[in-house]
Amino acid sequence: MEAGIEGAEWDDALRHAEALEAFMQAEPLPWAALLVRRVRLVAEAAHGTDVASTRARLRCLRDELLAAGLGSALHVIDAALEQISDKPANGQLAG
Repeated sequence: MEAGIEGAEWDDALRHAEALEAFMQAEPLPWAALLVRRVRLVAEAAHGTDVASTRARLRCLRDELLAAGLGSALHVIDAALEQISDKPANGQLAG
């Protein structure tokens, strides 16, 4: 998932997130579920999908990751928030 995020390979990142979600279906792991949500939201931000909603959900997830002690996962969310912070509610990210 991380390589897909870092390389902006959203299809790959989402495919790995789906695989992790399927793997942990029988025994959900809260930290892994947070990371799967992170991939999906960062991909939404990159695609400019519903910017206002994505921004709000990224902020919420950021708080959850921080509370869970997963601070190392925040840089990706912070970068996505920075990219969409000045975008209008219907705006899209470049690229």
